[in-house]
Amino acid sequence: MIVQKTIPFCGIHINVNPRGQSPTDRGDAFGVQYVEFCGGYYTPGLAENIYYLQGYSAENAAANSREIVDGWMASPGYRDNIMNENYDSIGIGIRFDNSEIYATQVFC
Repeated sequence: MIVQKTIPFCGIHINVNPRGQSPTDRGDAFGVQYVEFCGGYYTPGLAENIYYLQGYSAENAAANSREIVDGWMASPGYRDNIMNENYDSIGIGIRFDNSEIYATQVFC
């Protein structure tokens, strides 16, 4: 995932990378296009959830996974992405860096 390569090296925790590209911009660059029906009109766009976790250990993998998903579900915007019935595909990426985890979900 592009975001996962960006976050650890640039110290950012947002969905726009240092080049100013949104998830939709990055998808367009790779030929991934998505159009969502939004109650009377169509809009282009991919959705992305990101999560950063310090303190990962293999012994706590299940608890760490729950923390990531619980964090996404506690965020109104990220929860909306997960529950949005218009998205029918998902990409998931996980990056481990010593005791840190960078997790990304991309929806289209």
